[in-house]
Amino acid sequence: PQRDERTPNYLEDDEDPLSITDHGHDPEATYLRMQLEEVRRIIRDRLAYEAPETPGLKSLKHALPSNPYDGKDDARGFLAWLKALLRWLYLSRLTNNASDPIRVDIMGQCVTGPAQSWFNDVVDNHRGAGRNWTFEKTVCAMYKRFIHHSTARRAADEFKAVKWTEAGGVAGLRDELVRCARNM
Repeated sequence: PQRDERTPNYLEDDEDPLSITDHGHDPEATYLRMQLEEVRRIIRDRLAYEAPETPGLKSLKHALPSNPYDGKDDARGFLAWLKALLRWLYLSRLTNNASDPIRVDIMGQCVTGPAQSWFNDVVDNHRGAGRNWTFEKTVCAMYKRFIHHSTARRAADEFKAVKWTEAGGVAGLRDELVRCARNM
């Protein structure tokens, strides 16, 4: 396929990186499905529209996001990295569908460590299973690869551990509970 044709292709040609194997009623599979939907919503929300024509925006030299994703099993860190990358893509005016292959290549510049190795082997490899993935599918496949099933348990534990502090007060407690609940 041509470089600009990114279609679903995973380890086996008929498997989609967005598919989740669910043997019966598996709460972990349900949680992963919900998390991938949230990742997809975040991507679609940020890339759904073009940045407005702003004279100052064109003159900005956009350095890549300063915190690359390193493959750590940290859902909050992954989403923070993704949001920074999406802001950069928006400011760089790479939101239209024609920019999708470029977004995938830029994503490869914003990862390090195990995430970089995975990207090089799976996505940026002529024999790689993800060589034809869209940006959205590449992000979701990376999430599935590095954010493990313990994430649901960790989110629940974080929620249970929230405590009121004098510095944060009631508003701080509420904000922290809402933030933790969103991760569940």
